[in-house]
Amino acid sequence: VYPELVVPDDSNFALGSIRNPASNLCLDDLQRLDDDKGDKQVGVYWCHNQGGSQFFIFSKDYEIVALRKNDYCLDNSNYSPGATLEWYPCHKMGGNQQWAYDVKTRQLKHVPSGNCLDVKDVKAKEAIKLNLCDGSETQEWEFSKVYSKELIWNKRR
Repeated sequence: VYPELVVPDDSNFALGSIRNPASNLCLDDLQRLDDDKGDKQVGVYWCHNQGGSQFFIFSKDYEIVALRKNDYCLDNSNYSPGATLEWYPCHKMGGNQQWAYDVKTRQLKHVPSGNCLDVKDVKAKEAIKLNLCDGSETQEWEFSKVYSKELIWNKRR
């Protein structure tokens, strides 16, 4: 029994790949969760629809969890625009790991900073960035499967 295991079911908000339709780039762990070198920077890569390094859960705890290594969450401690993201052990306390998604605007927003996930000027294999939310197509994201058809904004924001 693995009590820390995140189960991909409809109690979570969404799961699967997180794709920017304009670029066809997907959020990707770039295999950095497999090494012990300390570089846990989050990147993007061409969408391959094979899961693995591109399979995530937007959990009921408002975390973006890497299913392949489900004790790691998308984290950001630098709230400045242009900041990169890293994988950090999930702690279920919100803060730097708290995210919100709007199914209408398709923005994936880092709640504490108020910035949006953005692929502007980012190429495959490069680090993804957070920028001021501006409604551009480089800030639109799609999950493979969304369980909630309403706004998924954290009540604490």
